[in-house]
Amino acid sequence: MRRLLLVGMAAGLGLTACSDTHVKEISLTVAPNKTPCPESFGGLPRACLLVKPGAASASDVWQPFEDTILGFGHQSGHRYRLLVNATSYSSPIGDPFPTSYALKQVLEKTPDSTIAVPGQP
Repeated sequence: MRRLLLVGMAAGLGLTACSDTHVKEISLTVAPNKTPCPESFGGLPRACLLVKPGAASASDVWQPFEDTILGFGHQSGHRYRLLVNATSYSSPIGDPFPTSYALKQVLEKTPDSTIAVPGQP
């Protein structure tokens, strides 16, 4: 039993050591309101952030962001510009794992009473 446990731990460590990690710094503009997520989790409805890439030009459209940004707490009625670390992982066999997002810095937080709509500028 103990031997099986040690072999399992060694295999797990080997997989972790062989995976590639890529960290990319991205900026996002976050809308002052959330929207229902396109896909529910376990049949339960969820609220998603609405984001635009970078500093967001007037022609960029709002897109639902289904992931969590670790360390970020959205406050309704405020538009944000965020600097975020997007970390992606690859398995030893080349399959990608989901990307994780972590707040690096709030670049701007501005009161905003507008309502953003997915797919609209």
